[in-house]
Amino acid sequence: MRLLTIDDVPFLTLTLHGGDLPAGDLRKLGDEVARELSAVPDMAQVRVLGGARRQVRIEPDPARLRSYGSRSRSSSRLSRRRRRSSRRRARG
Repeated sequence: MRLLTIDDVPFLTLTLHGGDLPAGDLRKLGDEVARELSAVPDMAQVRVLGGARRQVRIEPDPARLRSYGSRSRSSSRLSRRRRRSSRRRARG
């Protein structure tokens, strides 16, 4: 057990709803609001909960990588996987 003080109880909770706004954009807005609130003097704590964190998906083009002289194992593995996948689609 521990003693709770008034500083342990949230006195303001904000919920952001973006309608058609993508979840990542809504999270970014929440982060901006949190930064602004954190700048308030004597602010104890600001947290952003939920929302989608930014993610980046990279799909290299094997032919383009080869044109730059890349001989990495990962690009050749990717190239093989894509060839197998396209063959399966052609058969199916």
